[in-house]
Formats: sequence, structure tokens, C-alpha cells
Amino acid sequence: MVVYPRDLVPLTHTFFNTLYKHYRNETPDTTWDLKLHLSVELLRCVLHHSKHKTIETHQKFSSGTLFTVPSSILIHKTTVPETSRSQAEDILAGLLSGQEENIGWRWREDPMRQKPLKAEWIEEKKRKQSCDVDRVILYVHGGAYCVGSPAQSRFLVNKVVRAAGARAFSVDYRLAPQSPFPAAVIDALAAYLYLIQPPANSGLTPINPSNIVIMGDSAGGGLSLAVMLILRDAGLPQPAACVCWSPWVDLYHSLPSVLENSATDYLPN
Repeated sequence: MVVYPRDLVPLTHTFFNTLYKHYRNETPDTTWDLKLHLSVELLRCVLHHSKHKTIETHQKFSSGTLFTVPSSILIHKTTVPETSRSQAEDILAGLLSGQEENIGWRWREDPMRQKPLKAEWIEEKKRKQSCDVDRVILYVHGGAYCVGSPAQSRFLVNKVVRAAGARAFSVDYRLAPQSPFPAAVIDALAAYLYLIQPPANSGLTPINPSNIVIMGDSAGGGLSLAVMLILRDAGLPQPAACVCWSPWVDLYHSLPSVLENSATDYLPN
């Protein structure tokens, strides 16, 4: 999401209009407090006015962080080895056997494939002395499959890491429309394979799948579920759990909830 000075006029109007409605008890849901009411309405306003901007503009903006993380948090940038992504491609190709023509493009020849698959570790400094089990959260960020980044999700992941007493591995998967399906799925799967079966020269000790939780929000939740289905169908070791925050899995918007929940959804129709 990108906010320009000209967007401040509708945002200001939305802010005061929401205040007025809230104190007149005109909230979409009676359980909402003022903070939630303002957050939903302002976010909906920003998203509505952002539709006139290019996807490249949104991608550039979402590649950075919106909030700073506490000094007690360590961030270590790394890359997922090429062998892990090749392994993920082979696994998916086997599951898609006979259906690759329906995908509509030669996904193994994606020009973006030449770029390394970046990721980052996030953990608390004090955890290194206090934790005897290496619990890992594989975090897959949201962003409608076309925007977002680990950097933009750091503030949220930081809270999860602190609450769980674990460290997080956040993957910077390829985005559409430059890299359509199945690019993002491959990259998310590659990150998981790297954690449980790292190459001998990678410097990473294999992590027991029972100590891994795959987690994602929105599009990241959808990708997390996709990875779980691949692991099941391919007979691969599955993680301890999969946590999905409002996962986007109905890509066709075919279910009635799209309309039934429109009054309380921060996503504009």
C-alpha cells in the first residue's frame, strides 16, 4: 500500500466520519472498539485509493519495513540453496504430471528464477541462552500473492517469535504477475525442504519437522495450506502444525462470505 499526499484528504474525512459514527453507535459490529473501527475503515480507504497505482509501485513500497523491531530482536538475512528449490520443482512437477499445459506458461523457465531465493531468520537475543529445543516457525507473508515481503512482516513476526519462544524463518517468495503460479508455492516448499534437509555445505543443522510450524497470513496462509497439501500428496514429512491467519484460499471469490462479510472486511469490494 502506498499513501501519497493527495490521499490524505479522503483519509482525514474517513477518520472523522468514523469517529462520528462510532460515538453514535453506528459500528459494523457491536463488539468493535474505537481502535478496531478506525483501523478497518482507514485501511479500507487506503486500499480503495491504491487501486489506481501500478503493481510495481506497490511492490517497491511493500519491500521495506513499516515499523522498527525492538533491539532485542536479531535479524539474519540468508538465501535458500538452489538445490532446495530444484528439489521443490521436481516434487511439484511429479504431482502436476499431465496437467502442466493447463498452467499456461513454462514455469521452469521463469526469468525471475535466476535470482536467489532470499529469506531471513528472526529471533530474540536472549533465546540463544534459554532455549534447549530448536523450534522454528516458517513464516509466509501475505499480500494477495503480488506484494509484501519478509521486511514488511517483521513487526508481526517479531510478536509471534516472542510469544512462541521460537525463531522464525521468513521466506521472500516470488510474486505475481511477474512470476505466476506455481512460483510462490515452489519457493515456500523450497524453504521448508531447506529446513528439514539442508545441503551438507549450507551450515544449517537439519530441523526435525516435529519442531516446525508453518504459518502465514492472507495469501501466505493460502501458500501454507498449499505446502501442506503437497507434503501430504508427496508423502513427505509434515510439520507439527500449520497456522493460517485469514488465509486466502477462495481465489475465485465464489463463496457467499465475500458478500456476507463485506461490512466488516477491511478489503473493499
